[in-house]
Amino acid sequence: MTDDLITDLSKISGLFVISRNSAFTYKGKVVKVRQVAEELGVRYVLGGSIRRAGNQIRINAQLTDATTGGQIWADRYDGVIENVFDLQDDITARILSVLQVQLTNTEQESAGQHYTKHLDAYDSLLRGQAAAGHRSNEENLIARGHFEQAIAIDPGFARAYSELANTYRIEYRSGWSAMPEHSLATAHDLVNKAIELDESLSQAHFVLAQIHRAKKEHKKAVVSIERAIDLDPNSANAIVSLASNLCYGGRGAKGLNLIERAKKLNPHYPSNYSLRTGQCNFVRTNYAEAIEAFRQGVELAPDSQRIHAWLAASYVLAENQDDAEWEADIIRVLNPDFSVEELRIGEPFKDPKHLETFLGALRMAGLPG
Repeated sequence: MTDDLITDLSKISGLFVISRNSAFTYKGKVVKVRQVAEELGVRYVLGGSIRRAGNQIRINAQLTDATTGGQIWADRYDGVIENVFDLQDDITARILSVLQVQLTNTEQESAGQHYTKHLDAYDSLLRGQAAAGHRSNEENLIARGHFEQAIAIDPGFARAYSELANTYRIEYRSGWSAMPEHSLATAHDLVNKAIELDESLSQAHFVLAQIHRAKKEHKKAVVSIERAIDLDPNSANAIVSLASNLCYGGRGAKGLNLIERAKKLNPHYPSNYSLRTGQCNFVRTNYAEAIEAFRQGVELAPDSQRIHAWLAASYVLAENQDDAEWEADIIRVLNPDFSVEELRIGEPFKDPKHLETFLGALRMAGLPG
C-alpha cells in the first residue's frame, strides 16, 4: 500500500515526493512529524495504517502540516480486498484535492492505472520484488519465477514484464549467466513488451535505459532514462541512473549535479549514490573527491567488492599505494577468485581510456587478471 501510494504521488510533477528508501527508514519507529519533515526537507507528512480481517480491510490515513503540527485531513476507508486499488485511488485523489495540486493532461489520463485487476498477479509481483531486493543469484531466480507467475495469471501485466526483464539484466550485469548475451537480449525483448503494453510505465523505460547502457548505446540510454523521469519526475533512482549514463559518456560534471538533486529526493540514499558520485569525479580526474565518495560508499556497503575496487583504483591514481594495496587485500577476502577483467563488462564507458585507466590502476594495486 505504501509503495503504491508513493509511486502514484511521485508521478505528479506538482509534488515533491520523498523516495520510498528514505520514507521506509521511519517504519515501525515513534518519531515526531516535525522531526521527520526537517530531516527529509518536506512540509507535509502522510501517515496511516491498514488492518485486514478475512476479506475486509480498513485503511486509516492522515495528512499533517509539519510546519504547524496540525492535521489537515484524515479519513477512514472500509472495503473488501478486491477493491483495494479503488481505495488507493480514493486516497490519492483526496490528497491531491487537499493540497490543491493541478494535474497535467497526461497525469489525468494515467491517474488510477494499477496495471492489473488480478490480485493474485499483483501478489506475485510483490513477492518477486521482495526477492529481487536481496540481490543474489538465487533470489534473482526466485524473483523471476514470481514474475513469470504474475504474467501467467495476467498476460497483459506490463509491470510484471518489466520486472522480469530486469532479472535478466541483473543476471547479465552480475556475471551470473552462462549465456550473457542471450540474457541481455531476453531482457530487451521483455522490456519492449512491457512498453508495448503500457508506454507510460516509467520503470520499463528505466530498465530499457540500463540495457542500452550495457550495450554501450549511450544516446539511446539517455533518451530512455529521460523518458522515465518525464513519467516520474520524483524518481530519485532514475535521476541517479541518468547521472550514471552521463558519467559513462564522459559528462561527469553534469552527472554530479543530478546526483545532488537525487539526494534531496532520497536523503537516506543507498551506497550506489556514493558509487556514482565517485565515478563522476574519477572521470574528471578529481581523485581526492572520488576517494571521499567511495569511502562513504564503503561505509554504507562494507561488502561491496565493486566500491572497494573503485576505491583501490582511485588510491593508486592519487599516489597512495599503501591504501590501494589495503583495498586490494579486502577485495581478495571478499572474492578469492577475483579477476580485474571480470569488471570490464559492468563498466560500459563510452571512452575506452576511462575503462583502461580504471582496470590498469587495479592491476597496479596488485590485483590479478
